[in-house]
Amino acid sequence: MPDGNAQWYWQHPIPQGNSINDITHTGSIETFYAVGNFGTIIKNNISDTTWTILDSITDIHLNGITFTEEGTGYIVGEEGLILQSVEEDIWDVKESFTHYKLNSIVFPDEDTGFAVGHKGIILKILPDTCIQLSPVTFKELNAIDFVNQTTGFIVGDSGLILRTTNSGVNWTATNLNDSIYFTNCHFPSETIGYAIGKKGEVWKTINGGDNWTDVSFQSVGDDLHGIHFYNDTIGMISGRQGRILETLDGGNSWSSFDSLTNADIKDVFIYDVDKITIKPHVVGDYGSIFRKFEREYINISGAMHYSISSINFSSVDTGYAVGGDFFYNKPIMLQTTDGTTWFEITPDTMDKHLTDIKFAGDNIYVSGFGGRIYRYIPDSSFWMPLETGTIDDIYDIQFVGDSSIFACGEKGTLLMSADSGNTWGQLNVPSYAETENFYSLDFSSIDLGYVVGANGTMLKVVDTGNLVQGIVTPVTTSLYDIDLHVYEEGKGYVVGANGVFLKLSQFQGDDTIIQLHTGLTTPLNGVSCTALDSVYIAAENGVILFSEFSGDSLHRQFSNTSNHLRALYIQNDTVAWVAGAGLTILKTTNGGGGAYWPNDVEEIELAEPSFAVFPNPTSGKVSVEYELTGDAQVSLLLYDLAGRQMQVVFSQKQTPGIKRADFNVSGAHKGIYILILRINEFALSEKLIILD
Repeated sequence: MPDGNAQWYWQHPIPQGNSINDITHTGSIETFYAVGNFGTIIKNNISDTTWTILDSITDIHLNGITFTEEGTGYIVGEEGLILQSVEEDIWDVKESFTHYKLNSIVFPDEDTGFAVGHKGIILKILPDTCIQLSPVTFKELNAIDFVNQTTGFIVGDSGLILRTTNSGVNWTATNLNDSIYFTNCHFPSETIGYAIGKKGEVWKTINGGDNWTDVSFQSVGDDLHGIHFYNDTIGMISGRQGRILETLDGGNSWSSFDSLTNADIKDVFIYDVDKITIKPHVVGDYGSIFRKFEREYINISGAMHYSISSINFSSVDTGYAVGGDFFYNKPIMLQTTDGTTWFEITPDTMDKHLTDIKFAGDNIYVSGFGGRIYRYIPDSSFWMPLETGTIDDIYDIQFVGDSSIFACGEKGTLLMSADSGNTWGQLNVPSYAETENFYSLDFSSIDLGYVVGANGTMLKVVDTGNLVQGIVTPVTTSLYDIDLHVYEEGKGYVVGANGVFLKLSQFQGDDTIIQLHTGLTTPLNGVSCTALDSVYIAAENGVILFSEFSGDSLHRQFSNTSNHLRALYIQNDTVAWVAGAGLTILKTTNGGGGAYWPNDVEEIELAEPSFAVFPNPTSGKVSVEYELTGDAQVSLLLYDLAGRQMQVVFSQKQTPGIKRADFNVSGAHKGIYILILRINEFALSEKLIILD
């Protein structure tokens, strides 16, 4: 979708955070363009470091870009898309007559171009049409380069290299090795060329493709994506997890440079060489843009492979986002003072991945891995590490009242401090939950809070933390976040793995949990509800779900990204932020809009299904009745209120139709129990009262 029509827009990285797949210049070497996912087109003038995001006419992923000598631009992407520039920075669709993905494009002369892609497709692009050439192969073709107007090369799957010497009329195939998946190629001259592969392969020809030699180096086994040579001897290769390689001797030896990111580097372009110092543009995942100054690569966009775990605001314009690198356990903290521009302020005193940030008056509290909780004291401008008494990871914190703080984490960690974090104590959790990971908590008051975690675990904290009770949920998947309604005590929403969305409410002191159908199987990572009971959900793959009232229905908003989203902050009914992987921060000022994405996604109706349990109460025989619309794996389970599984009534495959099952509970103790009916990945729950 064009950026100008997006309901959520980029605040970090700058100018955007979608993967950038290809970069080139207009021919004047002064102006550069790059393209990427979700229709991304960005532009830079070599005289400065600022990139501008341009309005696009598509939300399709763009894979390749080139310019003719006269300055006409062409872009290729998914679904056979070809864009052609009709004026400066104005693009129109050129009919390709194919729906296959196009990976690469080149124009050896002003009027003739070639594009290659999925299923071995080779398109010849002419001023008034596109012609699909007779297939030479049905393998994936990933890159094309021409050394002059008549001679060109294509590389692809199974070690395939195609060559033409007559402007694409005929192509001859060379298969170097079936195990090689070539990803890119470049010819700095008519005789010298390189092809790189998915497992670190580098092959070279010095006689115009007649023969190829394996010049791979053992230290590289990762995917290689981008390659560009400034001349016969000076070149670069980029690849997986931030790999950047440079050669000054035609590939006989390579130097590795630290890009300060683990994000994949998709493409490189050398625009100058000064006293054998290479000056390149480097682009990749999460909108990564690097330029080299002297001997160091500088991150221009602010994009990193780090992820944001929590975002929060202390005032209308002052906000913080915290997170880090899960794998290397490194922290990061970003701040904005105008609600728009974000900059890094990670304190030196923090050394572990950060998970949550909360405010209490002028004080700020941040939690993290390794039992870390920090308190910021404004007068001293110092982040004080607090003694929590644990080295286990802490995932969430909540300030309640004037001085009470609750924190939860891995391996049954549930902490409370009654003196603003100076001293901490572990709360007594039910024995079955002592080893579970607790991912999120929220409190309506000092006397009522809820904790959610792994394996469908939910706990209720009452009486100022003196009593922690288990609550049976209708799921066994991990629950990642909970948010309680501001004005209605005991009402809230829970999200988790496999698209799980739960609605929590209270009636006469009893907790009721209903599983609502989202139609998704991706993890839902964050949930937040407004004062008017609108609900936002942040999920994997750039999914943002919205319910206007009480979670009764959902629609998917256009997020403008496929980056994993993990955290939400709702300022009011129209202004909100969402954050996640790649240090993604998106903002909306219109409530995220009502437009669905993709366009044909229908509104998801969230039914509140149930199954019949009778008689109820009972002292002996119990019957359950339910209906199946298709073949399913069905289980009926009985739990006590502490969350212990008391009985597996049955677990079996069943055919469609109205079903009834009878069983006996005469041996059970008097009390209140929960029946869980699981149908494939979906679950229903009903309360069962057993009498003497």
